[in-house]
Amino acid sequence: MVRIRRKIHENPELGYEEFETSKFIRSELDLIGVKYRFPVAITGIIGYIGTGEPPFVALRADMDALPIQEAVEWEHKSKNPGKMHACGHDGHVAMLLGAAKILQQHRQNLQGTVVLIFQPAEEGLSGAKMMREEGALENVEAIFGIHLSPRTPFGKAASLAGSFMAGAGAFEAVITGKGGHAAIPQHTIDPVVAASSIVLSLQHLVSRETDPLDSKVVTVTKVNGGNAFNVIPDSITIGGTLRAFTGFTQLQERIKEIITKQAAVHRCNASVNLTPNGNQPMPPTVNNKDLYKQFKKVIRDLLGQEAFVEAAAEMGSEDFSYFAETIPGHFSLLGMQDETQGYASSHSQHYRINEDVLPYGAAIHATMAVQYLKDKASKGVAIFGAWRRRYLFSVSSESSWIAENASQIPTKLLEFAKSPEVFDWMVKIRRKIHENPELGYEEFETSKLIRSELELIGIKYRYPVAITGVIGYIGTGESPFVALRADMDALPIQEGVEWEHKSKIPGKMHACGHDGHVTMLLGAAKILHEHRHHLQGTVVLIFQPAEEGLSGAKKMREEGALKNVEAIFGIHLSARIPFGKAASRAGSFLAGAGVFEAVITGKGGHAAIPQHTIDPVVAASSIVLSLQQLVSRETDPLDSKVVTVSKVNGGNAFNVIPDSITIGGTLRAFTGFTQLQQRVKEVITKQAAVHRCNASVNLTPNGREPMPPTVNNKDLYKQFKKVVRDLLGQEAFVEAAPVMGSEDFSYFAETIPGHFSLLGMQDETNGYASSHSPLYRINEDVLPYGAAIHASMAVQYLKEKASKGSVSGFHEEL
Repeated sequence: MVRIRRKIHENPELGYEEFETSKFIRSELDLIGVKYRFPVAITGIIGYIGTGEPPFVALRADMDALPIQEAVEWEHKSKNPGKMHACGHDGHVAMLLGAAKILQQHRQNLQGTVVLIFQPAEEGLSGAKMMREEGALENVEAIFGIHLSPRTPFGKAASLAGSFMAGAGAFEAVITGKGGHAAIPQHTIDPVVAASSIVLSLQHLVSRETDPLDSKVVTVTKVNGGNAFNVIPDSITIGGTLRAFTGFTQLQERIKEIITKQAAVHRCNASVNLTPNGNQPMPPTVNNKDLYKQFKKVIRDLLGQEAFVEAAAEMGSEDFSYFAETIPGHFSLLGMQDETQGYASSHSQHYRINEDVLPYGAAIHATMAVQYLKDKASKGVAIFGAWRRRYLFSVSSESSWIAENASQIPTKLLEFAKSPEVFDWMVKIRRKIHENPELGYEEFETSKLIRSELELIGIKYRYPVAITGVIGYIGTGESPFVALRADMDALPIQEGVEWEHKSKIPGKMHACGHDGHVTMLLGAAKILHEHRHHLQGTVVLIFQPAEEGLSGAKKMREEGALKNVEAIFGIHLSARIPFGKAASRAGSFLAGAGVFEAVITGKGGHAAIPQHTIDPVVAASSIVLSLQQLVSRETDPLDSKVVTVSKVNGGNAFNVIPDSITIGGTLRAFTGFTQLQQRVKEVITKQAAVHRCNASVNLTPNGREPMPPTVNNKDLYKQFKKVVRDLLGQEAFVEAAPVMGSEDFSYFAETIPGHFSLLGMQDETNGYASSHSPLYRINEDVLPYGAAIHASMAVQYLKEKASKGSVSGFHEEL
């Protein structure tokens, strides 16, 4: 394998020119005794090992090199100037030939046919697509591919189920104006300025038009035009790449639209080519979930339990995707990084291969093929096994009544919450709170109402906490302690919904469901107090003020709200999730958030004599554009972030340039929040300086502290998922996507294990406006569900803690 790899490395050939490489591969297949088909897609080869009968499974390696001058000085350096194997394709071919040798040696034991695909032109010329069109996948049911990776540790292999690598395309545009002498620009139509605006505008496709959770990249990689210092050229050519997992066609169309329209703004014309040099867009690489599971098992069996690495999705692309969009496919990365030597990244002139990895790749290829064929042959046995498991379940079901009875607890709590007496009581409370909305730290009447209801139920409480907050206690008064939280404050919004219980306070409204949250927690309090003698610990009810931007949770935490508490749960109503369903996710759920405000100061004056001013309007405009590039240019596309300038204020006359402009906005991130804050500050101050202005930046305007991301504890997430399914049915739990919105519940969840969830209230007959809208409404039918989930989570948590304690004690006694 080493000899083969080095020979191919010495003689690199570009796409569709791999004639010597192909000839060499064929000679090796002849020596091994493997039959093959040639040519396929000009230089490609397809080999066959096994019975010649179905099932057919394919293994693929790419053969082409890159137009790069090798800079690594060694005995087997490329002999072809300007060409180099800088992406490991020489290793890929060597590994697949190694697998061919292994499989041919054991061909008598194969339970089907292995197809070996040696593919040309992976590097941007869609060799896989051409091979597919020429029948490379005929009869094949599944395909596997391996790529060497200098970023993955040696002896480990990485993969991901579902979308693994992004789809990719190219674009090229010619922006045409009217050239002329640089000293008289008024007689020209400058394509350089137009092209610069286009480059900036294209970044907004990522930072402004794309969901931050939907990774995309638009990169201008080349700009060419002009050849003299004093001549404005007639045209500028720009070109680049776009990457996306979804919405690829729409992204292409928007690129074309932005280029042509932005050129027109500058009186230029633009022609856009979305397939330059015949470069067709490449689909994303999506790994089949069943093949992923098989790969994971093979790696662990072959290399050890720790050898499999769960990969992150990548913005790089692979034309293996043409195979994997046609039949089930699986693409993986094989590590070659070690601690003693550094390995340059792919497409670098310093790229090298750790040749010790070659046997690993050959063995993985061969094992995947053998295992796939074996699994296909043994499906009959699997059916029998499934029947046997069903039989086992039926004879043992009698002993499971205890577990089933436990799962009925949430249902009984829901029935109690749905009773007319409790439901009507909750609706009355919610409407009373809705009529009298109060802003953060002003919730005195809301707090008074909560306390009166707790007294009527018979629940002790502590007040005041964080000015208006209330903390109630139900149960034994002893540990363990588990907390349930609801927020109380309203928003400074004028309600636009006309109904009997509309807000009576002008300019204030419960437009985020906090009236419902308080009601649901009071409902849970009623349920729990009714069953207080069965509680195996203490439930803490946290009625929190000032969630909307004033860090009420932080203040409550500082005043001891979490004293003795071991876990905390929170629920938020959601108009986007169907009624009767609840959504959550383990780990990072809601982004961290902060705000910024900046005053850009120049020198005002008459708009007719701008040369006597220092214009802060132009500086602020450049700052707004530059801030977007923190997301589109400096952030990993797979690491969701948002920077939004949401307010701009300055000037009050049409003919006067103001002395200053004030801008403000928000930033959101799951990671790297402090670094993002510093870059926001740096961009504002330095971009202002470019325009001769000064800038002062405040990262905590009006005392608004940054809010950490909301991270759900994995064990509490599992418990929530089970409770929801027991309570509302197996289909009631929805796996949520991360959300760029923020929640100050995060202050609790960064201190102790926490879990935050969304409860759906959307139905088919009524539309519900999103949070913070003047048209926001609550589906009141959801209130018993929220109360029952709250109560069930508390009961279940205390029950599990109690059972763990008894087990622990038993072991200590032993």
